[in-house]
Amino acid sequence: MILPLQAILLQFLLLLVSIAIEAVVLHRKLHLAHADSVKYSTSINLLSIVSGWLLFFVFQSQLSETVRLQLISYIFFNSVYLTFESLPAVISVLFTASFFLICLIEYKGLNLLQALLSTSKKSAEEQDSQRSSSVFKNLFRKALRSTNTSNALVILVANAWSHSAILVILFLRSAC
Repeated sequence: MILPLQAILLQFLLLLVSIAIEAVVLHRKLHLAHADSVKYSTSINLLSIVSGWLLFFVFQSQLSETVRLQLISYIFFNSVYLTFESLPAVISVLFTASFFLICLIEYKGLNLLQALLSTSKKSAEEQDSQRSSSVFKNLFRKALRSTNTSNALVILVANAWSHSAILVILFLRSAC
């Protein structure tokens, strides 16, 4: 078994960068306390990382064998063993799609966090009157259907900043 330690450490570094940058944006735009913005940023970034990897492993099996092997080799080992003309286009499309997918996942995660935290402030009597599983199901549906445009814009800006920093780090890494 090959353990891509370099890819794991790079993912961890990029996650820390994303959390730090997005926490600053959440603090400034949503007027959260510093600690709360770090907690929100950590939660939604972990959600997007786990979701992204799960989706990657599900959908990579749908790619052709050559493209799949190239993509896995590039992601895990930062090298391509065969060159073909469409690889940069495929990587560009996948990275662009992943940016918007990450924004969507983090947006819905932020809505879910806010819904969960707003109910924790309700009185215990209201929560005891309903079954906790039905309360959670209703909160989950409400958070998924929510369309708070200010949250969407904040998540988009936060991800634009953090992904820009990540691109700079990746360019510096490839230059060395």
